[in-house]
Amino acid sequence: MGYIVGSETSRIAGGWEWSLRVTPVLGAIAVILILFFMTDPPRGESDGSILKATAWKEDITDLAKK
Repeated sequence: MGYIVGSETSRIAGGWEWSLRVTPVLGAIAVILILFFMTDPPRGESDGSILKATAWKEDITDLAKK
């Protein structure tokens, strides 16, 4: 997106220098929006699995069976 915004800004403003002034500002706004509004899903929720915690003894027993 930076290349597109930079090239369009330089075309509109009439100089390549303006693309170097506008693009970092938009990047900083994007970082701020990510920091304040983007949340990570709880662990394991994003992959769609429905795993549940089991006891250590159950895990060892299941591994021994296989």
